[in-house]
Amino acid sequence: YKHQWVVIDTINFLHENGYKVKLTLVGPHGSGSKKLEKKMQSINPEIVEYLGTASYDTIEKSYVNADIGIFASSCETFGMILTEAMSCGLPVAASNMSAIPDVLSDSGLYFNPENSDEIADAIKKLILSSDLRRELANKGYEHVKKFNWINSSNETFCFIEEILMNYKKNI
Repeated sequence: YKHQWVVIDTINFLHENGYKVKLTLVGPHGSGSKKLEKKMQSINPEIVEYLGTASYDTIEKSYVNADIGIFASSCETFGMILTEAMSCGLPVAASNMSAIPDVLSDSGLYFNPENSDEIADAIKKLILSSDLRRELANKGYEHVKKFNWINSSNETFCFIEEILMNYKKNI
């Protein structure tokens, strides 16, 4: 569901077409590990770095050292990785599936994570426009501030109160 092999195909295509891109993958392989390993063996090893499971400090350094965040998951309930990238000021290209649009809102570019052409188009737009990168990075940084424990707990208790009130009305 992470579609990392599709992202690798995309980065390889962009590299072969003159874009100076390099992909750093952080985190465990997940369910597509065989596809990922096979894909990594079939491309130029200089354009993809796989860090594997990493400490939070290493992950944060990866965000800070990156120019663009790519989030190609098709199955997320929230997307903590996405909010981490946004809080580090990264412009993001992300999957249009699952809960990702709810988290990212209008702070990023969207693509079908199974479609290499759509991923490439989103990445190219970000590469070619420093204004767009800056705009999305700023929007994302401001938008992610709403995801905090105070807001989360307030919304949770309001939801519980609403359920309780509806229950009492139906007794």
